[in-house]
Amino acid sequence: MNKKVFEDFYKTNYRHALGYVIKRHIPKADAEDLIQDVFLEVFEEYDDEYIKNPKLFFRLLDYRIIDLKRIFKKTKIDKGY
Repeated sequence: MNKKVFEDFYKTNYRHALGYVIKRHIPKADAEDLIQDVFLEVFEEYDDEYIKNPKLFFRLLDYRIIDLKRIFKKTKIDKGY
Protein backbone atom coordinates (compact mmCIF):
# COMPACT_ATOMS: atom_id res chain seq x y z
CA MET A 1 0.00 0.00 0.00
CA ASN A 2 1.24 3.47 -0.85
CA LYS A 3 2.30 5.11 2.44
CA LYS A 4 1.46 8.68 1.33
CA VAL A 5 -2.01 7.69 0.15
CA PHE A 6 -2.59 5.89 3.44
CA GLU A 7 -1.43 8.91 5.47
CA ASP A 8 -3.87 11.12 3.59
CA PHE A 9 -6.66 8.61 4.16
CA TYR A 10 -5.80 8.49 7.87
CA LYS A 11 -5.78 12.28 8.24
CA THR A 12 -9.05 12.61 6.34
CA ASN A 13 -10.95 9.87 8.17
CA TYR A 14 -9.61 9.69 11.73
CA ARG A 15 -12.01 12.21 13.31
CA HIS A 16 -15.00 10.78 11.47
CA ALA A 17 -14.04 7.26 12.53
CA LEU A 18 -13.62 8.37 16.16
CA GLY A 19 -17.06 9.97 16.23
CA TYR A 20 -18.51 6.95 14.47
CA VAL A 21 -17.20 4.58 17.15
CA ILE A 22 -18.09 6.82 20.10
CA LYS A 23 -21.68 7.13 18.83
CA ARG A 24 -21.89 3.36 19.20
CA HIS A 25 -21.35 3.71 22.97
CA ILE A 26 -17.68 2.79 23.06
CA PRO A 27 -15.62 4.79 25.60
CA LYS A 28 -13.27 7.29 23.96
CA ALA A 29 -10.04 5.59 25.09
CA ASP A 30 -11.24 2.24 23.77
CA ALA A 31 -12.49 3.91 20.58
CA GLU A 32 -9.08 5.45 19.93
CA ASP A 33 -7.35 2.08 20.45
CA LEU A 34 -9.85 0.32 18.22
CA ILE A 35 -9.43 2.85 15.41
CA GLN A 36 -5.65 2.66 15.59
CA ASP A 37 -5.83 -1.12 15.38
CA VAL A 38 -8.13 -1.03 12.36
CA PHE A 39 -6.04 1.57 10.53
CA LEU A 40 -2.92 -0.52 11.18
CA GLU A 41 -4.66 -3.68 10.03
CA VAL A 42 -5.78 -2.00 6.80
CA PHE A 43 -2.27 -0.69 6.17
CA GLU A 44 -0.55 -4.03 6.81
CA GLU A 45 -3.02 -6.58 5.50
CA TYR A 46 -5.45 -5.09 3.00
CA ASP A 47 -5.18 -3.65 -0.48
CA ASP A 48 -5.91 -0.14 -1.73
CA GLU A 49 -9.63 -0.87 -2.12
CA TYR A 50 -10.11 0.00 1.55
CA ILE A 51 -8.62 3.41 0.82
CA LYS A 52 -10.45 3.99 -2.44
CA ASN A 53 -13.79 2.94 -0.95
CA PRO A 54 -14.09 4.13 2.66
CA LYS A 55 -17.32 2.14 3.06
CA LEU A 56 -15.15 -0.98 3.21
CA PHE A 57 -13.06 0.58 5.98
CA PHE A 58 -16.14 1.50 7.98
CA ARG A 59 -17.61 -1.97 7.48
CA LEU A 60 -14.41 -3.43 8.93
CA LEU A 61 -14.70 -0.93 11.78
CA ASP A 62 -18.28 -2.09 12.41
CA TYR A 63 -17.10 -5.69 12.73
CA ARG A 64 -14.47 -4.65 15.28
CA ILE A 65 -17.07 -2.63 17.23
CA ILE A 66 -19.26 -5.74 17.44
CA ASP A 67 -16.29 -7.80 18.62
CA LEU A 68 -15.43 -5.22 21.28
CA LYS A 69 -19.03 -5.05 22.52
CA ARG A 70 -19.05 -8.84 22.85
CA ILE A 71 -15.88 -8.63 24.94
CA PHE A 72 -17.45 -5.91 27.14
CA LYS A 73 -20.59 -8.03 27.58
CA LYS A 74 -18.61 -11.17 28.45
CA THR A 75 -16.50 -9.20 30.94
CA LYS A 76 -19.67 -7.91 32.63
CA ILE A 77 -21.08 -11.44 32.82
CA ASP A 78 -17.80 -12.83 34.18
CA LYS A 79 -17.71 -10.12 36.83
CA GLY A 80 -21.35 -10.75 37.79
CA TYR A 81 -22.83 -7.41 36.71
